[in-house]
Amino acid sequence: MFWSANYIVVRELKCLLKEENVTLTQVLEADDILQECKADNKDLIQFLTRPDILAELITLITEEPPKNVELSSQYRHANIASEVLTSNLSMLRDRLSMEATQMNRLCDFVNKDPPLNPLLASYFSKTIEMLLERSPKQDWYLHHIVCLHVLDMFKSRRDFLPNLLRHISTSAISDTFNCFLHLGSPFNKIILEWLDEHQFLESLIQIICGTYDHEEALAATTPAPELAPEPTTEPAPCKLDSNHNAEADTAPAPPPEGTRHATLYI
Repeated sequence: MFWSANYIVVRELKCLLKEENVTLTQVLEADDILQECKADNKDLIQFLTRPDILAELITLITEEPPKNVELSSQYRHANIASEVLTSNLSMLRDRLSMEATQMNRLCDFVNKDPPLNPLLASYFSKTIEMLLERSPKQDWYLHHIVCLHVLDMFKSRRDFLPNLLRHISTSAISDTFNCFLHLGSPFNKIILEWLDEHQFLESLIQIICGTYDHEEALAATTPAPELAPEPTTEPAPCKLDSNHNAEADTAPAPPPEGTRHATLYI
């Protein structure tokens, strides 16, 4: 027969995507899924950018696989999911960067206690790099929008950088910091200000000296409680004594400006 094996596989994937209840597992099992990603298969992209499927992809690359699965197959789907996420699909990158729920799920990976699973850490790092690096298919304007969204998400998570720091001995997490530091203008300025805000260099020195305290670092990045507004009081009514001197009916006058004490709500 003149039908090639590749043609049969592609037909199988296309048929799968037309099924109403097709699952991500079935799609990841297709032998030619990565080739179809590179070919910008529209049906495949539409499937992968569904919110529920995107959530499954992030879960696969950040959560430990079930223990009841054979060791040789435990990370099979996680590995393919990572390859799909980092296959330079512009629409997939854009959708992920805009999905706050999935970005938070991705950031939550470094909330775990050390040591991180090195394989999952590599998937995490590759995904972060994919979000921040410009792909050949991505125009300049869209790249800037995605980067700004991603960096804003990282900065809004006050615990993200301290959690990254405590895992810096994991090779993949070091790669993530390397990616941050090699971003071009104008993002390098945003990154440097962010690192400085979290006392990055001081924390690195503490890590080298073995004195880094993760809880203390988290506390240092927590915004201070707001000052309670001072109550506004009307001037105290006065009365005249027998010598026609003014006398206040209330307590003595407040201390000079600059010496008042504000109340903290804790």
